[in-house]
Amino acid sequence: MTANLKIDSSPISAQGAFASRAFEPGETIHWMDGQFLPTWRIVAKIATLQVNFDDPLQVDDRTYLQLDEVSNRFNHSCAPNAAVRGARELFAIAPIAAGEEITFDYSLTVQPMLRARYWAMRCNCGAASCRGHIGDISTVPAGVRQAAIDRGGVQDHILHRLYRSPWNWTKFKPGPPPTLPGRDHSIFLKGGRTGVLLLHGLGGTPIEMGEVGASLAARGYTVLCPQLAGHCGTYADLKAVRWQDWAASAEAALRRLKATCDTVIIGGLSTGAVLSLNIAARFPNLVQGVALLAPTLWINGWAVPYHAYLFNIVLQKPIANMFDFPDLPPHGIKDEAIRRRVKAAMDSGDSSIAGVPVTPGGAVIEHRWMVKATLADLKWIKQPVLMVHPREDEIADLNNIAHIIRNVRGPVETITLHDSYHIVTVDRQRDELKHRLGAFVARLAARHTAESGGVADFGEAFAAKIAAQQ
Repeated sequence: MTANLKIDSSPISAQGAFASRAFEPGETIHWMDGQFLPTWRIVAKIATLQVNFDDPLQVDDRTYLQLDEVSNRFNHSCAPNAAVRGARELFAIAPIAAGEEITFDYSLTVQPMLRARYWAMRCNCGAASCRGHIGDISTVPAGVRQAAIDRGGVQDHILHRLYRSPWNWTKFKPGPPPTLPGRDHSIFLKGGRTGVLLLHGLGGTPIEMGEVGASLAARGYTVLCPQLAGHCGTYADLKAVRWQDWAASAEAALRRLKATCDTVIIGGLSTGAVLSLNIAARFPNLVQGVALLAPTLWINGWAVPYHAYLFNIVLQKPIANMFDFPDLPPHGIKDEAIRRRVKAAMDSGDSSIAGVPVTPGGAVIEHRWMVKATLADLKWIKQPVLMVHPREDEIADLNNIAHIIRNVRGPVETITLHDSYHIVTVDRQRDELKHRLGAFVARLAARHTAESGGVADFGEAFAAKIAAQQ
């Protein structure tokens, strides 16, 4: 988008961003970019005078964007022609002519806060409706504020604070809530009457299961990679969700598949693998096989810092939510080129691609409680189980699969990957994973066809052919 902008001297400030071409209302102008940093890093930079306190753009409850040279040149105006929506998308809210300066209302990007009465910037916008100062969103006149909300010109994390969070400390009470962000990012690939349900990991997204799902769909199977509750949204969404909500998402997806499929295999990555065990134990008549990819009962891999084990003494969720678990290098990826792409996606601000860069402690303790409930039910797993686990898993040690092998009642096939880290669905040996998982599904599909005495559809005929070649 920078080709559509030019930086020039501005009557508002020393420099500003100007349109190189015309923009229509609703059109994206620029994606605000820079370095994504947690709150404590931004506070430290401000305290040491490395960053002006008014420069960073907040993109969610715990993350700020230290703006790059271009993004930092958009000036404030009390009568702006642009606004920020989502996390960091700058879009036109009025017709913008070529050569016109592009401005947005800074106050609409600042959450309501207790210190608002003590913090304000002087406004130099020169607009007829100039307020004289820049505060938080509660200082914007009610009519202007509601109009911005109605046209989608307020960021997601601020909408969450205003309409969903109990921590709106100001006296500001917004009008009727808009439809808050909640688009379903699930992946559904229609195929035959053998279905595969793939569950992503904690803080992850359906996209991390997408390539594996596509390989199964190419074999003729119906594939569903659902978005689990609390995911693909904000840090606050993940912080508030319960593991029972994840289970409800998985159960709804299972019933959706079962409505059109005779055979269903459920699988998952990391936390999604544990959730797969939970669902298979509770619905044995609906699930004919289980595929576990780097199952994580305990977070005990080689890259887990020693101080993280102290979190085990935390027993209540409110206390757990005082802690954060940032996604640290190597980000579950051994291949450096893939790792860079995943890290860039994670830092993009779009949590529907690679998830959130920081996992709240509340979600981690929910994982622990889900594991506890699942371990008690392992004895009810009598379906065939495939387990794929990397030897060098930096998050979950191999003793995770050893425990599962000892406690499930069904036949177990284990595969150890020797050149992959935790996120096996996108790392170096993903092709090996796709082949082994495809063969496992093929065998179960062929067995179902033989036992039912029915006529195989395309997917099941393909499965029978593959099974015969194993």
